[in-house]
Amino acid sequence: MVTIGINVDGIIDEVGDSGRLYAFFSTVAYRLEGTWGAKFPVVMRQLYEGRLPAALARQALTELVEIRAAFEKLGPEALVWRFEEPEWAPPEDRHQTAASPGNLADCFIAPSGRKFFDLMDEALEALLEAGRGDLKLEKIDC
Repeated sequence: MVTIGINVDGIIDEVGDSGRLYAFFSTVAYRLEGTWGAKFPVVMRQLYEGRLPAALARQALTELVEIRAAFEKLGPEALVWRFEEPEWAPPEDRHQTAASPGNLADCFIAPSGRKFFDLMDEALEALLEAGRGDLKLEKIDC
């Protein structure tokens, strides 16, 4: 798997592998939207494509607050690995999660042990503070 990082103004935080990140977007689309990007266009279109301009950071934060709240109400069994194959699951979960995820939000943990939503919040706040540039999701070498 490819390791993905969040890059804001040259500061990179490791998110995790590309499969886990795709599972995040797939779960949002399948469980909360029905059609990819219908309810959360900034997160599901702009961020998913790998580049989010500072002008959209506030809207992305708002969307992520709603996504997080919805994920916290769902159990970990609601995880969708692939939007196009919602029943598919890897033979074993080799991906980083909380030790015993209590809810769906806990299924998205960075290799550092930090929650994905916390990393995204920090990155988007930094982008807002800078008032310029982009948040980028990019392949990183570990």
